[in-house]
Amino acid sequence: MIINRQDLTDRIYRRFNGAIPKLVLYDALQAICDALSEKIIKNQSVAIHNFGIFHKYEFSSRKTADVNSGEIRNTKAFINVGFVPDKVLVDLINEKRLFFNQID
Repeated sequence: MIINRQDLTDRIYRRFNGAIPKLVLYDALQAICDALSEKIIKNQSVAIHNFGIFHKYEFSSRKTADVNSGEIRNTKAFINVGFVPDKVLVDLINEKRLFFNQID
């Protein structure tokens, strides 16, 4: 399942029983995403306590062989963002998984 900013905004809105306007929540999420992006673009890792760490990975262009034809070609350079979850998040996910996988 994919959760977008609107989904997150709706969940937070319900969590606070509508006490914070949706537009404010959406703008706050946008500000968080902007701050994360700015740090990652500058090659800085971003750690969120009890959640995890975001890292920027850069891959340079290189020569590869097509597995079907054997043709040698160059791949394009690209950037990727990795995420390493914190142990607290992993434990929380595993607890939820165990809860939903229990057999009576």
